Amino acid sequence: MEGVIGLKLDEFLSRVRQRQLEPKQKQDNGRDDNDEEEEHNMITMMLRSVMEQYYHQQPKEQQKKQQQNQNNTSSSSSSCPFSSSSATSFQESDNIDNIIPTTTMTKSDRTQIIHNVSHILHTLLVAGYETTAISLTYTMYCLSKHPRCQDRACEEARRVLPTLNDNTKFDEDALPYCKAVIMETLRVHTPVIFTTRVSSKDLTLDADDNGGMVTIPKDTRFIIHPTMVHLDERNFDRAEEFLPERWVRWENGGWVDRDFEKERKLADAAASDRATAASAPTTPTPPPPPPSPLSDKYSKENAHADTISAANPQSFFAFSDGARNCIGRRLAIMEMTIFVAVLFRDMCVDLAEEGYELVKERRFVILAPNTLPIAFWKRDD
Repeated sequence: MEGVIGLKLDEFLSRVRQRQLEPKQKQDNGRDDNDEEEEHNMITMMLRSVMEQYYHQQPKEQQKKQQQNQNNTSSSSSSCPFSSSSATSFQESDNIDNIIPTTTMTKSDRTQIIHNVSHILHTLLVAGYETTAISLTYTMYCLSKHPRCQDRACEEARRVLPTLNDNTKFDEDALPYCKAVIMETLRVHTPVIFTTRVSSKDLTLDADDNGGMVTIPKDTRFIIHPTMVHLDERNFDRAEEFLPERWVRWENGGWVDRDFEKERKLADAAASDRATAASAPTTPTPPPPPPSPLSDKYSKENAHADTISAANPQSFFAFSDGARNCIGRRLAIMEMTIFVAVLFRDMCVDLAEEGYELVKERRFVILAPNTLPIAFWKRDD
């Protein structure tokens, strides 16, 4: 993936231009019948360019030269996969050389790889950008309605990112509250309207709390509506409220991810102890975040938010779930978390239209805001 993204554009275009000038007999050598249609797909063309470069038997002189280059660069640090030099690092990477064979590929293997990877890249590039953009739009709306969350995100961003420059390194795992803002936004305003699954075998499920059972036959198609799951009080406490604190808690001087199973077991144990002995000690509650010039303005609202129970990640379906969940989940969360941290470190947002009401419109399987009038300004604190 890094090699494909990092492939130098000028090198790629020159290879394509050179192939277009070659005789058709040479161009068709070793290709399948469907390759002519694949030429119209830029992603497929890039894949073929990379594959033709690495999936062939290299001459001995070229192999010897490449080995020398690897020895010369073995002590150097790895470059950014998105930089212009990443194509070179892709060629000279020991790991890549161990993974990619140098023998000639069969036609069927080559076609299968192009087909599979093209679909993955289409999902990342086409399906990923729109849903990410819409999710960030909903995030701006939620933070406009909840300035206390803006302040807490700002405090975390300033603590983790004291300075911003070209050398700043970003780690979304060090920004749990900013990540929680994204998770809570996706829970309340899931961009994808529904997803489907087909049962691979007969399923017997609990129908109600009275022991009733229902059997769903094999090959039944399910339509899953994430928003209905997310806003059900049986799955999330105070489900209609926007509370990033259901995903994180303050501990040892910073925000940390909450463990639903651990907290539930502690709560069950405390309830059992209270039932057997009135004097039994209760589970200690972690102290709230200390007051600060920003968050102290919303002390009452923050105290109310800090009492929320932990979110159950198994009831969260914004990225679907299971073996066929969204392959871009990690990338999308990372992008949006860093975006929130960098933006709200020094900026504020609010609705630019008094009395604005959010209206959503359907775009195929996506539910997006019709309009969102917002205004940004630089913080003065």
